[in-house]
Amino acid sequence: MSLLLFALLKVLDEAIDGVANFIGEYYGGKSNQAMTNELNLKADRLDAVKFEDPEILNQLDQAYRGALNVRGLVHVLMDIACLYVPYFVFMGLFLGRAEPLLTLTLLLVFVPVLASHSLRSRYYTRLDDRAVVLRRKEEHYKDCLTARAFFKETRALGAGAFFLSRYIRAFKGVQELRYRTELGSQRVAIAANALTLAGYMSILGVLVSLLMRGRITIGSFSAILAATLEMFAMMTEVLDNRLGELSASLGQIRKYFRFLDLPEQEYGEVHIDEQKDIVLEEVSFTYPGAERPALSGISLRITAGETLAVVGENGSGKTTLARLILGLYWPDKGRILLGGVSLGELASNSAYRNVSCVFQDFQRYQLSLRDNVAISDFAKLSASGDAEIQDALAAA
Repeated sequence: MSLLLFALLKVLDEAIDGVANFIGEYYGGKSNQAMTNELNLKADRLDAVKFEDPEILNQLDQAYRGALNVRGLVHVLMDIACLYVPYFVFMGLFLGRAEPLLTLTLLLVFVPVLASHSLRSRYYTRLDDRAVVLRRKEEHYKDCLTARAFFKETRALGAGAFFLSRYIRAFKGVQELRYRTELGSQRVAIAANALTLAGYMSILGVLVSLLMRGRITIGSFSAILAATLEMFAMMTEVLDNRLGELSASLGQIRKYFRFLDLPEQEYGEVHIDEQKDIVLEEVSFTYPGAERPALSGISLRITAGETLAVVGENGSGKTTLARLILGLYWPDKGRILLGGVSLGELASNSAYRNVSCVFQDFQRYQLSLRDNVAISDFAKLSASGDAEIQDALAAA
């Protein structure tokens, strides 16, 4: 009967372990998707001109990497709160009853290791800050060599060797930074492990001293030594394995939450459904980090239904003007009015509902023709079927 019960418990243990692994993988993917989606929605609510700032692009790159590590941080914090902290508190009380000095020695073991992980996390944060630009360059050069949008032109220009050399340079730069970081991190880890070993030897010395003085029995010595070994194994698991894995990603996780805290574009609540006149009054605009304005003191009126061509030299601000008229960028000075209403007073969906654009470097969505035509208003598509798509294609 006992053997049967043992067999059933063993089967149940394996079944629970399998279910736990399945749930972990399933909800792991769901949580990563939710974190990334939250980041995408946040990016959509930012002022579009922010993405002209390389620093914002660097933050976004780090935030995407951090989004994939938030779940791991939550798991580690839950394990620490629910498993490791109660265990170490209980073991500290157990050792304190045997000899108060053992508890003090235990603290001398923990503090250096915790301090080392905090210091190592700073190493990896600095690595991520320094490597993000090189990493973005590396991705761009790789796209120039292999991406569909670039490789034909790269081959036609015979620029493959050039981009390959740039890619190798960026790759080596990232690896050099990573090597220096790992070297410094491992030095800190070795120093912390040496202190941990010294603490362990101190505990062993205290136990031997207590045994020789008759303060504890052989049985108590064995029990305390076994408990200490188990406690050190648990400490290695939580500090080296669990927290050690997160040390390299804590900086990216911080960048994730900092990106979510960035100020958002503020819209009004006014809705305009029909075409209206567009008026620009003394509009000026300067790109982030630029010393000179791209546009200065522009005044313009476009009446409803009017066709207007803007002609100028390269770099004269034609694209910038178009982005301002579309409401993608807001002016630093002056006002842009749509039907007498300032862009800042319009609701976000109203500002873009009746406009479309095809820029010089336009986006090629990997979708069907039907989806590419209807991408800006899927709700309307579901109500009317494909009739409006056919009309739009015929008009084009």
